[in-house]
Amino acid sequence: MVNRYNIVYRCSACGNVESDPLPRFPKKIIYLDQCAISSIVKAKDAFWTDLHKKLKNLIGLQLIACPYSRFHHEESMLSEQWRDDLQTLYKELAGEDRLRCPDDIEFTQLRRELRAYLGQPESSDDGDFWKEFCEEDPHRFTGDMVVYCHFDPHPQIVLNVQQRKDRTHKGMEEVAEYWRQNPQKFKQAVAVEAEAYGRSLIEAYRELVDGAKHIENMLPGELLSAYRSIVRPGEFNVSTPPGNAPGVRLVHFLMCDVLKQRPNEHNPFSVVEEFFRSDQMKKVPFLDISSRLRATIAQQTQSDKKPRKPKPSDNYDVKAVSTYAPYCDAMFLDNEFRNLSEQRNIDVPGRYDVKLFSANNRDAFAGYLQDILVTGMSSEHHERLALVYPEWAPALRQQRE
Repeated sequence: MVNRYNIVYRCSACGNVESDPLPRFPKKIIYLDQCAISSIVKAKDAFWTDLHKKLKNLIGLQLIACPYSRFHHEESMLSEQWRDDLQTLYKELAGEDRLRCPDDIEFTQLRRELRAYLGQPESSDDGDFWKEFCEEDPHRFTGDMVVYCHFDPHPQIVLNVQQRKDRTHKGMEEVAEYWRQNPQKFKQAVAVEAEAYGRSLIEAYRELVDGAKHIENMLPGELLSAYRSIVRPGEFNVSTPPGNAPGVRLVHFLMCDVLKQRPNEHNPFSVVEEFFRSDQMKKVPFLDISSRLRATIAQQTQSDKKPRKPKPSDNYDVKAVSTYAPYCDAMFLDNEFRNLSEQRNIDVPGRYDVKLFSANNRDAFAGYLQDILVTGMSSEHHERLALVYPEWAPALRQQRE
């Protein structure tokens, strides 16, 4: 029997059981944007059907992993007509490989740069690098069969996702209007976007803490002691963030990290605030990419000839590229965001060593997958497969010879 991490043997004569650890299967990490998932499901021409077969073959041969993300889940949920087919496909390709949510990845990257800022850089372990972006090791053996249960989403959950998407779109429209009225050059726009990220988190945290203090000042004496025993306004409690909003929790846990590095620090909040204003902060990959993408979009909104208008999907696309590009070997995006990401002033492929594809160069993507099949089937890879599939061993040996 083969499970995720071991091969288990049982003697048919005596029943004795032993196990050997499975080797890791180094794989290419490929992110398929929702446009690719949708195109494969709708299969308007033979290319997408063939692509589906190529992906399944490479996954079965343990050569690639196509983990799914929160964006796949949410965007599929909002497509009522294709919802079930989209979910079935991205889970079929991903198996149990799931990318961590953007908030977790942002915190991990920020914490790493914060520690470097404090003079305590983290030691790197390449074997555990996957923990930064994936729920489980994508380089483990992927089983032949995965069973999952599918339940129709509650209408209120779908409504909440749609409302959040609408609010984000409206916010981007307001930002676009600001850029139209306050045009700036690209470098200035990048700096403004990066600074706005840190400032918004700091302001949200400060408002929450100040709100707690305001409530304290309004309480009568008989309630004040009870309130202080629960909320403890003005006192930093390591185990209890002052709110559940992702940005507030992120600031809180960064403050906790400050105290780990500097146990005697009396004001960890000010240290985090200083870090958000530092040059070290600009090295955080997701912020570097997202600031450049948003700054480029801002420039396009200022065009006199054909100004670009924000799209409802923009936030998903910016988040997906900025969050996952540093960890992927290849990404299949929509045409516009591939072109944006490849622009010289952004250069995601060159700066983060990831290949980008879209419908406009889909044949190149098919060629890339074929190259993986040819170059990835090394003698070492054959030996790993033969451990799992001993009946393949003669054919694999003959192929090598």
